[in-house]
Amino acid sequence: MKYNKFSRRMFLEGAGGALLTIPFLNSLVPSEARAAEGVPIKRYFNMNTVFHVGHHRNWFPKLTTLANPLVIPGSPHTGSYDRLSNLVGSGQLSRILNSSLNPYLSKMMLYKGLDVPTHGFHVEALHLGDTGDSNPEVNDRYETIDRLIARNAKFDPAMRPSIRLGSWGHSVDKVTGAPGRMVYPIAGTAIDAYNILFSNGTYPEAGGAPPVHPRRDLLTRIMSDYRRVVNGRQISSVDKVTLSNALDKISDLQAGLTANAVLACRHRGQDATPANNMNPFRFDSALNYRNYVNLIQAIFLCDISRSVTFGVGLHESQDNTGLGDFHGNVSHKLGESVAGVPNWRYVGDMYGNQTTQFLGPLLQSMDSMLDAANGKSFLHNGLFHIAQESVYTHRQTCIPTATFGSLNGTLPTGYMVNYCDPTRPFTFGGGSVNGDGAFNDDPASATDPLTDNHTYDYPGIPYQRFLVTVLQAMGLAPADYENDTINKHMENRTDSLYGAQNNGISRMGGYGVASLQTPPPSANDGSYHHDGRLRRYNFNYYKAPVPLPPAV
Repeated sequence: MKYNKFSRRMFLEGAGGALLTIPFLNSLVPSEARAAEGVPIKRYFNMNTVFHVGHHRNWFPKLTTLANPLVIPGSPHTGSYDRLSNLVGSGQLSRILNSSLNPYLSKMMLYKGLDVPTHGFHVEALHLGDTGDSNPEVNDRYETIDRLIARNAKFDPAMRPSIRLGSWGHSVDKVTGAPGRMVYPIAGTAIDAYNILFSNGTYPEAGGAPPVHPRRDLLTRIMSDYRRVVNGRQISSVDKVTLSNALDKISDLQAGLTANAVLACRHRGQDATPANNMNPFRFDSALNYRNYVNLIQAIFLCDISRSVTFGVGLHESQDNTGLGDFHGNVSHKLGESVAGVPNWRYVGDMYGNQTTQFLGPLLQSMDSMLDAANGKSFLHNGLFHIAQESVYTHRQTCIPTATFGSLNGTLPTGYMVNYCDPTRPFTFGGGSVNGDGAFNDDPASATDPLTDNHTYDYPGIPYQRFLVTVLQAMGLAPADYENDTINKHMENRTDSLYGAQNNGISRMGGYGVASLQTPPPSANDGSYHHDGRLRRYNFNYYKAPVPLPPAV
């Protein structure tokens, strides 16, 4: 509800942002004695999926420059942005970001052109969670973002452990000192994790049944006032019809507020019928997804952790096609057909099912639960970060990334941002734009590289700058996350190895590994072209947050 004390009219905001103008009524006047707004709880959720999501068009509604220019300091090009509401075509953003996310477009950000400049094989370069990958040069020299914020009192004064769930297994990252930690493994299903975290359902719940949604109670009082007016003798028959129509709208809005306001720990057991001790994770199991939604909801409700990572790897997963080894039979066969359809379409539909079965219901759950401190939803006060390892197998340029929530208005929402430079397609090892580095997985649509039909990659800005944005929005300062022992080989250079623009950098700062000091052997061949990729970026700005559209 929005109230203007200088006006005799008030406005009730309904679903979709529609405003209902209603008469001045005492039940709508906020109490002058209302307590000051408290400090809401920050919650961080990351869903990270290993391997490709098919063609870029599976994820992004538009591949080319967006409507509004966006200045990118230190880059030779200009970015762009547009409202997500302007990019919905055929009822949804894309094959993966489908219509189940439409209710959350105003609370969503979609990013194109976030690159991991160095080649890291798998997701260790993204710093988003423990995926079980092993690259000592990287893994031994950084702390993943979920662990980092969990042990920082600015994010969580109690420094509760971070929890990692998903197809690589589950674990609890318990802080044993500053900065020490120990990782306790949990067996590999949602039921196993629930039983350990909630003591087989005996974990104490606080209070009785949760109260009804406070906005629903407010609407009940509004409707009561309306009925008194409608039944009064001092109102004309025409006005009675007008008020009755308004009453019907408010009644519909009230009926939609069926979610409970969750102010205490509430949880419920996991559904094991049919048997759900599935390992590895199954993309085709609605039951499996439902159990994970319930588990994550309970973790946040009971404040067991404020930092949860959910990781799913295609190469570790199964579905109902009987294809078996996804790593060999799907992820590495981009230009072939899978189960009778093009590879890009197959994996796009697979991830679209994940959106429908898991992400949409999780967001609905988080948006229905309110924080007592400010009356806003868990989704509004938190950040739900959705990322992929790569859009194509082993390729970390243009990492598909979306977020939901704004950390209580700290970050803008409702936009797609494009940081790519459309004038410089990647040509790894001097090859053509249709060469090995261009990932031409859908040859039939490879026409103009500057149209939405293109299959080429273009350099953007380092992904780690986005993570700096997240860390600072969480309340952390550079001293809380910067590690001056990494990236030393990129500082104080005079040889232009990483481009003349990166000579003379006295201190990189920022978060995480910008470049492997010793590239893996395959990074020296033409398809990876390690040093050539690094010359595309200006690491003077590595420590800076990403440029963002204006908040609305």
